[in-house]
Parts: sequence; C-alpha cells; structure tokens
Amino acid sequence: MRVGSFGSTATMLATMLVGTLSSMAQAASGGSSTVNTLTRATFDSYLETGTQRQRSCLVMFHVDWCKVCQRTFPKFANASGAVNQAGITLDFAHVDCTEEKALCQRFEVRGYPTIKFFPWEKDKKPRNFKSLRTEEGFVKYARRMTAPLVQHFANADDFNRSLVNETMSAFVAAVPSGEVPAELLDAAEEWRDRHVFTTAKQFKDLLPPGLPTPTSNAWLAVLSWGRQQWSGVDNTSKAAPAVAYFSGPVGEVADWLTHHRFPGIWALEESTFWEFTHASRRTAICALDPARVTKDQEAGLRTTADKLKDDFLFGVLDGVALQEELIDFSIAKGTLPRVLVTEDNFEYWVEDVQLLRVDHL
Repeated sequence: MRVGSFGSTATMLATMLVGTLSSMAQAASGGSSTVNTLTRATFDSYLETGTQRQRSCLVMFHVDWCKVCQRTFPKFANASGAVNQAGITLDFAHVDCTEEKALCQRFEVRGYPTIKFFPWEKDKKPRNFKSLRTEEGFVKYARRMTAPLVQHFANADDFNRSLVNETMSAFVAAVPSGEVPAELLDAAEEWRDRHVFTTAKQFKDLLPPGLPTPTSNAWLAVLSWGRQQWSGVDNTSKAAPAVAYFSGPVGEVADWLTHHRFPGIWALEESTFWEFTHASRRTAICALDPARVTKDQEAGLRTTADKLKDDFLFGVLDGVALQEELIDFSIAKGTLPRVLVTEDNFEYWVEDVQLLRVDHL
C-alpha cells in the first residue's frame, strides 16, 4: 500500500491531470478583445461605474514573467470579445501586478494568475474564479453569473436542451407554492458559478423519466445527466442519468448540497476532475482501460458505488490516455484497472496494487 500526504504536491499533480485532460478539449474560437487595463488610480472608479451601470466585472491579476499567465491571458482576452459580441452584461479587466503590487496585495493575490469576479452590487464581496481557464470556460462563466439565480424552464425537454453543454450537475427544487426557501437561495448564490438551480411544482415536471422514485417528503434533487456518467462496458452508448434526493429540513440544505454534487459514477474529464477531487468528500477514482473493461468489473464497481455512496464519490478515468500522469501515483498501464482513493480535497491519497483494484472493491 502506498499513502501520499504531500499537500501542494498533490495539488500540483491534480493540476497536471487537469492540464492533460484539457489538451484533449477542442480549442476555443477567437474574438476581439475588450479587456480594460486597471491601475490603483482607476480601479475603484471603474468598479463604481460598473455599479451605476449594473455591470459586474471579471478581473485577471497577473505578472508578465508567469508562463501560465502568458497562456491564459489570450483566452481571457478572446472571451471578453465573445462576451461583448453576445451582449452579455459582464466586463473584463486586468491588473499587472508587476506594476501594481499594492493593488494586488489589497485583494490578497498570492498566486498568478488570480481571477476574481466583482459583483456590481455593493453588498456582495468579490469571489475567486473557479471554472475552466479557457475561452469557452470564461464565456460560460459570464453567462452563468449574469443569469437569474434560480432559472426557469418550461418543461423537461427545455431543461435538457438548455443545459446540453453543462459539465456539472443541476439542482431542482420541488416547490408547489413557487416560493424558494431562503436557505436554498443562499446555497444557490454560493454555487451559482458551477451549478444551475431551478424549481418545479413537482420533480416529474423537469427530471427525465426512469430515475429512482423520490420519497414523499423529498424536496430537492441533484441531477447528473447521462453524458456526465460512466457508460460502462458499452462505452459507445449514452449512460443513464443519476440523481440524489434531499428530504431534510431547510436548515441542513447547504451542507447536504455541498457534499452531494456528484451523484452516480462520473466519467471524469478536464471540466470536472478538479471539482470532483475537491468536493469535501472522500473519492474512489477508478483508472480503467476503456477497451478492456469486463461486465463483471462493471457490475462490481456499480454495486460498490451504490453501497458506499454515502461514504465516497465514485469516478472513472481513462487510464490509458493518462498513463504518464498516473505513474506519479504508482499506477502503471499494465496494472489497470486500479483504484485511487483521495481524502481531504486531494491532500491525502492511497493506492494499493493488490487491494485497491476494481476486482477487489
């Protein structure tokens, strides 16, 4: 058995996995830049103008010597043009911390690039950008942060069609009265940059058919579409969606939501890996060769995931595509399928070539 406890190193390796997965994603298209340059003399007045115009702002803090900044800024700039052309009411700006050290210290910038969202409302604090640093990621973030906190969908088809490009799960509250509990609104505000929230008079109005039936007192559901789920042996077909229900008091909804964002068995990709491994839950990540998974292995994994769903999040990685990165966790292609267990937001991880295998789960 090998146990890792290396803090920032684990974070670095997680980032490497995300980076490799990112290279598989389609490159975003270009757009004319509308990024404003801010200094200590102009920063506050610029945000004040945004407040008057009811326009929030996404600000990138960077330095010229940072390689990651050099790669990220063109995507950020292209996204600003795309957002402007789409008529989305979000401004883009940047601060050069090489020249504006005091301004960057004021906003506790400790690494580069740091990207922060500044709401136009004066009673709201800035928040760190936690989505994908791609043109598509920035544009999607802009749409999400300017959309209503709780969105409305006419029916299940509209719900599915509108969110076809979403990479994260969505939350559906069954509220016959139409009045959303304040506690859920607070949770939606916290997670709006990564998840869609909506309401229906009853779950069947929006959720796809074939899902497990909720208990009579369930009032909140987290839905993961089939395109986000592991399809198993038949990796050419679409997987079934997954769902989890909450029936507790409204005072406990924030904690439940935080720990139940990944129902089912996720097909981990560049857009979900970081959030999955930093979801304040223990995770069991299965590294597989998609072409060599057996029916028995799939059945074992699904049975285990169902039995331990309250203890672990379950996800699957393509162990062949990521074989170089997995070597850092002592997982070699020839030993697949293997299981990597992580805890404390990837601060700790465990692998065992004999015990932590799909056949032994």
